[in-house]
Amino acid sequence: MREMQQEMDQMLSLLPGGPAFSPSLVSPAALLDDVSRLAMNVDIREDDKNYYITADMPGLRKEDIKIRIDGNNVLTITGERREERDERDDQGNVQRVTRVVGSYMRQFQLPDDIDPDSIQARVENGVLRLVVPKSVNGRKRGLSDP
Repeated sequence: MREMQQEMDQMLSLLPGGPAFSPSLVSPAALLDDVSRLAMNVDIREDDKNYYITADMPGLRKEDIKIRIDGNNVLTITGERREERDERDDQGNVQRVTRVVGSYMRQFQLPDDIDPDSIQARVENGVLRLVVPKSVNGRKRGLSDP
């Protein structure tokens, strides 16, 4: 057990911020803007009539986000961010180009008591808000990750 702990400590020390981390192992773009590993924070709540899903997707516009429900009531939320920035000197010469690419993806097993044809979606300031209405004659089952 002690050996495994030492091996884990050694591996973790190689991560950014760890004592053995070497910036030369990471691309300059990753040091400037680390978005290749995008995490989607999601809040889910419900009341008598609806489920409410709020997902943080910073940097994404409505056009960048896709929402899908399959035949098994699995809700899939995906998004992709692509951006290119360049910095120029006073003469207009490019000094540095930064390319940012990252993607989001989360899936949820929706309960049987939803009305999939009435789902409403809105994106504002990088926050996706879904309202998933409950159907009148559906069975009750909680919302979960598949």
